[in-house]
Amino acid sequence: MKWFGYDWDEVENEFAQCKELLRVEEIIDKILYVETQYVPCYTYSPSDTLTSVQMKHYAVREKRSRKLVNLLAYQERLEGKTPNEILRECGLIAQEHYRANGGELEGCKEILAYRVEVLGKVWRLDTEGRLVRVLRKSLCEEDRGDLFLRVREKVRNTSHNDTAEKMGYKEFWRFKKGAEILGSCESLEEWIGRGFYGLGMRASEFFVGLADVFFDEKEEAVMLVKKYRNISRRCEKFDGLIFVITQKRAKDFVECISDYGVGILNEIREIHIDRRMFCSKTSTKVIELLKNQIKSHYIRNDGELGIWGKIKGYKIKIKERIFEFDTQGGLIQEVEMAEKRREKVNGLTQFVKASNSSNT
Repeated sequence: MKWFGYDWDEVENEFAQCKELLRVEEIIDKILYVETQYVPCYTYSPSDTLTSVQMKHYAVREKRSRKLVNLLAYQERLEGKTPNEILRECGLIAQEHYRANGGELEGCKEILAYRVEVLGKVWRLDTEGRLVRVLRKSLCEEDRGDLFLRVREKVRNTSHNDTAEKMGYKEFWRFKKGAEILGSCESLEEWIGRGFYGLGMRASEFFVGLADVFFDEKEEAVMLVKKYRNISRRCEKFDGLIFVITQKRAKDFVECISDYGVGILNEIREIHIDRRMFCSKTSTKVIELLKNQIKSHYIRNDGELGIWGKIKGYKIKIKERIFEFDTQGGLIQEVEMAEKRREKVNGLTQFVKASNSSNT
């Protein structure tokens, strides 16, 4: 406005009039909500009497009330300010509250974050009062139940088409395969151990994406995944599946079936494995485990795999190398992924062959 020729006094006067029109109660909800590690809730017991039930309800209400910071007490600090200024002030109030309580609330454990509703949107603030992001959930909506189990339940009972679209999957069958594997896992540790690579997503990223879509709990999912970072790093050395080499190949069906259909059919040629069983094993033990899985698969399918025809062999990626096996689990060759030519390399192949020759 100064650039257009207005005096500075006129500019300040204009801003002052605008602030007077902003009534704080129309901009912000009167509550600053505290996210905590534990959400107090009533647990029923068969031995409960009317008196004990009332006492439990009162105790829960008292603990939950500690999670609500009344912003009416800070009316003077918020009055006449713009929405951005109100958010900054709420950040300072959150920071003060966190420090005053030593990072914990009695009966609710550790303070994780804060929420405030400004202009109809729920904003999350970290414990330092910094703005994190806008949430899709309501101000006081909070669930501290096992996030993996909640995600798994949603995956089992929600339309895969809608969820795949929200996560950016254009090839539905890729998402469907990951959802089926996750739906069969008992824990997050098992899911990360089993592994999944679809559309460039690792198992941990797939879980974080689902937590964000279903519950708007991306940060919580990221924190959970960090606990299993060591497992994830060890498991990344191994592919999450054994691929079956068959008489027919995908290109044999391209002319009569869509890419989507070929993708669905390709699932028949994938044997998904729990990668955790390889983490602390020696090279010879890994080969032995794979040999048993391959032999079992070949016998179970009588040497054929439906429309793909006869089974000719198996392959798996381990530590940036492709290992090929025959139908009895014998290691045929080991190939560097970085090289385009299929050459045998020194290492595990020669070690196994030497072991086999010495045994004979």
